[in-house]
Amino acid sequence: MLLWLLKRLSVAIPTFFVITILAWILTKNLPGDAAERWVASHISQSLSGDEIKGLIIKKKIEFGLNKPLFFFNIKVCSPTGWKKLVPCFAWNGTDNQFAQDMYKLFSFNWGKSLVDNRPVSLKLKSNLKYTLAIILPAYLISFLIAIPIGLRLNTDLYLNQFWSRLIQKVCLFFITTPSYILSICLILLFANPNLFYWFPEGGIKPVGEINPSLLDTIPFLVLPILSIALPLTSFFIILLKDYSQEQTKKQYILTAKSKGLPTQFIVNRHLFPNSLTPLITTLGVLLPSILSGSVILEQIFNIPGMGSEMIQACFSSDYPMVLVVFSFFGLLTIIGVLLSDFLIILTNPKLSFNKYGR
Repeated sequence: MLLWLLKRLSVAIPTFFVITILAWILTKNLPGDAAERWVASHISQSLSGDEIKGLIIKKKIEFGLNKPLFFFNIKVCSPTGWKKLVPCFAWNGTDNQFAQDMYKLFSFNWGKSLVDNRPVSLKLKSNLKYTLAIILPAYLISFLIAIPIGLRLNTDLYLNQFWSRLIQKVCLFFITTPSYILSICLILLFANPNLFYWFPEGGIKPVGEINPSLLDTIPFLVLPILSIALPLTSFFIILLKDYSQEQTKKQYILTAKSKGLPTQFIVNRHLFPNSLTPLITTLGVLLPSILSGSVILEQIFNIPGMGSEMIQACFSSDYPMVLVVFSFFGLLTIIGVLLSDFLIILTNPKLSFNKYGR
């Protein structure tokens, strides 16, 4: 197992470095300038033009934006003649923005937000808890519902053609419906004073509550969780149904059926463990995409999660926050893939860590 882990890490660590560098490049190409945005939001009407320019320069120095971008830059050797086609490399030294940002990122000294001067780690922690409060229950609910229903839709083992077709149509409806339309429909249906006013239409706590209890917060999370769980459950049901249908044609299932074993025993003992593979595989891929896709849901339900923070940081050119959030999503993707590989080998008796560690 150790050899398998080292082999996976030898690929995962360089991949994370590449993702981090790409995130840094995207961060530096955000529209606008953080120093100018800060001055524009804190400007006083009594300041003159020269004072504003001086304040912008001061903020650029404070934010480290006056330093060169990278260790070197490429420029034209000569503006005239054939030499203008020859690139020249100018060495800028180690005191540059890339080295500064990478050092802060990997030393976990992420600094402060350029917008509100709050520590990036504190903002990440406060926003992440709301996003996880939606994502993790949605995942748990999807697994608990999809596994029994997906296996029961296997028409080779259960003679339920009508219910199988009906449930598949419902699942396809939720899969193809955009998340923002589904969210709005849920609000209009279950947060409508003229229809069913069962849940709040947005927010994370009752108005005026400073430290709400868990029971006070749960009603605010129901609709966002459903907005993620419904399409996710539908996707898992279709995936599990198709995969289990394919497995029933394999020799081990045919042998079990020929022995006269009960259908439920075949499903629980043979089909269920082997059908976990596609669900575990999608676990590592879907988690980061759902986290990044929660941007729209958090805007609709007015939830201060990671998605809302990422949008705000991009619009305000909050470079430290954007870099940390993008790198965090990349790290989640890598961890999700490693976790999926680990669980697949752990749950499949045909596989072993020794075989995949070679």
